[in-house]
Amino acid sequence: MGFPDQDICAMSRKMPEEHLSRFSSVSRVLQQRQSIELVPLTHAFYTYKGKDYDYFVYGLENKVYSPKYPSSCSIL
Repeated sequence: MGFPDQDICAMSRKMPEEHLSRFSSVSRVLQQRQSIELVPLTHAFYTYKGKDYDYFVYGLENKVYSPKYPSSCSIL
């Protein structure tokens, strides 16, 4: 594979081999395809009222994931 990250290349070879060895006794693989997609990811850190927090902004739609976000807050 021509991807510049060698860890990704290794997993790209390993995963189809594992899939084939796992299922070849009960079925046969007719076709297999994989793709690599780059997803923008930003890890943001901030301090609010003396406490440290963080959140992630990901994807082209700028979706937000905040594991410590209070469920009762309705600002966002």
